[in-house]
Amino acid sequence: MSDPIFSLIDHWRKVDGALGDWIHPDDRSVLSSPRWSGKVRWDVPADQREVIREHLRQPSRLQAGLIPQPYLGDLRSADIVLCLLNPGVDPSNYLSERKGSEARRQKLATLHQHMDDLASPFYPVDPEVANTGAFGWWWPRFVKLAEPLMDEGLSFDESMQTLSRRIACVEIVPYHSRNGDPISASMIAALPSSRLAIDCVRYKAEQGAQVILFRSHASWGLKDDGEHIRIATDATRSIVLGKATQAGQIIKRRLRPDPRSLTSFQPLFERLEGAFGEWRGGERVDDGALQMPCYELSEAATEFVDGCYSGGWILGGFPWPDWIQSEEGIRLRTDPSALHAAGYFHLAKLLTALVRADRFSDGTLAQAFESNLIQRIIDRAVALAEAGR
Repeated sequence: MSDPIFSLIDHWRKVDGALGDWIHPDDRSVLSSPRWSGKVRWDVPADQREVIREHLRQPSRLQAGLIPQPYLGDLRSADIVLCLLNPGVDPSNYLSERKGSEARRQKLATLHQHMDDLASPFYPVDPEVANTGAFGWWWPRFVKLAEPLMDEGLSFDESMQTLSRRIACVEIVPYHSRNGDPISASMIAALPSSRLAIDCVRYKAEQGAQVILFRSHASWGLKDDGEHIRIATDATRSIVLGKATQAGQIIKRRLRPDPRSLTSFQPLFERLEGAFGEWRGGERVDDGALQMPCYELSEAATEFVDGCYSGGWILGGFPWPDWIQSEEGIRLRTDPSALHAAGYFHLAKLLTALVRADRFSDGTLAQAFESNLIQRIIDRAVALAEAGR
C-alpha cells in the first residue's frame, strides 16, 4: 500500500490550471455531471464587479477559477492536523491570485508541497500575503494559539514559527466557496480528492499525529478516540481557536514538551553522583599520533538525551547559537532564580542549546551536569508537572 500522504500530494501535483480551470481531472467527471454542474462556477469572473455579484449570489457555488486548497502547511512533517470542510472565498481572492502575485506563488508552492520555496510552511500567516482573505482568516487564530506558548517561554515570532511548522490543515473538499451550501455528503463520497484527503488524515492519526475535527466532523467518518482523533464540540458552528477553546487546549498540550520524559531522571541523576560519562582518548597510539579525546556519555546520560528528543524538548528550527549568547540564554544558564521561574519553552530552548552544542563541542552536557544545571532543569520540569501547568 502506498503512503496516503504521498498519494494525496502526488494527486495535486498533477494540477496546474492549464485546462483553464483548477478542477482536478479525477474530480471533473463528478462535478460536471448534471447532478452537480450547477453547483460550480466554471469560468473566471470578467471583472471585480462580477466578482462582487458572484460573492452575493445565492446559493453560493464552488469556484473552479481559483487555485484549490486541499491542504495548508507541510503535510508530511506537521504533527497537528486541523480538518475543515472547504476553503472560503471573498472578493479579494481573484485579485490576490493574479499572475505574478506573491499569494499565487505561495499557494501553488503549498499545493505542490514545495516547502523549500516558502518562508513559512503555513503560508497564510506570512505577512507577505497580509492582503489576502486567507491571512485575515488564519492569522488572528494563530495569534490566539500563540498566547499560551508565549506564556511558557517562546517569543511571539518563535510561537508563530512553531505553529506554522507543526500545524497542517486538510480540507475535505478542496474547492473554494463562500459557504458550505454547494457541498453534500453524497458529493464528498463521490469526489476522488475527498477520499484521498480522508485516507491521508486517517493515516496521519495512525502515525501519531493529533487530528482535530470541527463542524464538518461527520463528513470525515472518523470517531473521537479520546487521544489522536478529537472532535472540538465547542466549534460546531464556527472554527474557534484559542487557549480557552477545546481545540486550543488540545493544541497546547500537543505542542508543550512532555515533562514525563525528564522526571524519571531526577532520582537517577541524584544517585549517579557525577557519573554522567567520561573522557576517552588523548593517548598516543603505536605510530606516535595523538588520539583525539572525546567525551563518552554514560548509558543514563544517553537515555536522558533520547528523552529530550522523544519528549519534544529539542526545538526544530531554533537558532540556538545566537540564543545561548542572548540575555535570556545567559540568564537561564547562570541565574538559578531565573531557571526556577522558567516556563516549559524556556527549558526547551535551554535543553536544545545544550544538546545541540554538545554535538559540536564534546563535554558541553557533562559540564552542565557537573554544574548542576541539568539537575535544576529537571527539577523545574518536575515542579511544572506537579503544579499542573
